[in-house]
Amino acid sequence: MAKKRAGTKKNSGVAGLNTSSSMMGIGAQKSYGDKYFDIFSFPTDYYGFLFKSLLIWFCINLGSILIYSVIYYYYDKDNHVSKFNGMEDGERYYYEYLYLSSMVGTIVGFGDITAKRDSLTKFIIISQVVVTLALNFIFLTFKELKLADDPDGTYTQS
Repeated sequence: MAKKRAGTKKNSGVAGLNTSSSMMGIGAQKSYGDKYFDIFSFPTDYYGFLFKSLLIWFCINLGSILIYSVIYYYYDKDNHVSKFNGMEDGERYYYEYLYLSSMVGTIVGFGDITAKRDSLTKFIIISQVVVTLALNFIFLTFKELKLADDPDGTYTQS
């Protein structure tokens, strides 16, 4: 039976995580997020990471805008009198609701289209603002936690 040499890879008890016994000591666990506050440590493929993050963020926001534009459209399309100030009565088109959803979803809100005194219409607009802010917060939080944990070696190894 061969003896293990010091410094060889050893399973630390965490699934899929190998640590070196000579660097961490016997029985020590790897601490996560040890490079999180290191301002001189960047992801190994920084531009790829940045592009992928921005693309995911853009798709999440675009999906939210498209979903709410469909909700606005089907909520208001059958009424002769619109439930929104700033929209013409009579026939209205999908792109008008897409514009409304884009202004609310990006939190620009020019104010040219607003809800009339209908509480459900106001609730739908408020829910889009809350959902958009929550999605952005959740995305940024999980992206930062992924970088802090660094399970796949995103940061350069020292």
